Amino acid sequence: MLEKLIGTEGINFLRSQIKTNRTQPPDLFVYKDKKFFFVEVKGPRDKLQENQKGFFSGIEKYFKTEIVLLTLVPIS
Repeated sequence: MLEKLIGTEGINFLRSQIKTNRTQPPDLFVYKDKKFFFVEVKGPRDKLQENQKGFFSGIEKYFKTEIVLLTLVPIS
């Protein structure tokens, strides 16, 4: 399904960026019909690393979409 939405070139872009930035892609790929975006999930003490910031910026530009940062907080 992913290849159908972002194409072979999109997958190749992600693979090359993973190697270049030495980091993983965002945690989630969310889609409905032909619209999609990415989600990066962080715990309460986690933060984006510098290599993630550069990678994610490139993803947003390449796919013309956003990466949503979802920070989980404990319920007390």
